[in-house]
Amino acid sequence: MAANLELQEVASVRAILAALERMRQAKGKSLLSAQSEPLIFTDVLRAARQQDRLTVQIIEIAAEMLGWAVGELTLALNPSHVILAGQLTLLGEIMLHPLRRRAEEILQASGAEVPVIINSTMGEYSGALGAAALAVDRWKPVR
Repeated sequence: MAANLELQEVASVRAILAALERMRQAKGKSLLSAQSEPLIFTDVLRAARQQDRLTVQIIEIAAEMLGWAVGELTLALNPSHVILAGQLTLLGEIMLHPLRRRAEEILQASGAEVPVIINSTMGEYSGALGAAALAVDRWKPVR
């Protein structure tokens, strides 16, 4: 990753859509090339599930960067599990496989324990559910 780039500029829904748009402008061969409308994430999901080579390559780059971040954070925090949430989890193993592989490379090189890396199954409101659970857990009645 270039030193000037933030993770979200490479490994986010917006970054993946932008990379695919650049690929379309450059006339890259892809299932998405013929589409005249601006790309949306469901287009990415469809192309990835059909194993469109360029779409999968761009997703793998994003996944490897996320795997790097997971590996580095694991070195600092040593979690037993890493649970991912957000739209990118809809890509399933297409995203998880290269992400896990990259995190494992980093962690095995340092001798660190590799955590279980999975996608959340709580749906699109998982962040709100977690925040609500934390608030309920920390709430104390006023006396």
